[in-house]
Amino acid sequence: MKDREFLTVKQVADTLQVTTRTIFNYFKSGYLKKIKLKGKNLIRKSEFERFIKEREGK
Repeated sequence: MKDREFLTVKQVADTLQVTTRTIFNYFKSGYLKKIKLKGKNLIRKSEFERFIKEREGK
């Protein structure tokens, strides 16, 4: 797997201009799915794109 296939919590938070705590709240509520790899919470790029597309109309 290429590193570019995943985003870190910080990268997602920075992109959305929210805190990392908000991203963890999205995980907890099921709005955003994560994977845990080597102790790190990562978000698949495709999952992040899905998340954005679902919220574009809101």
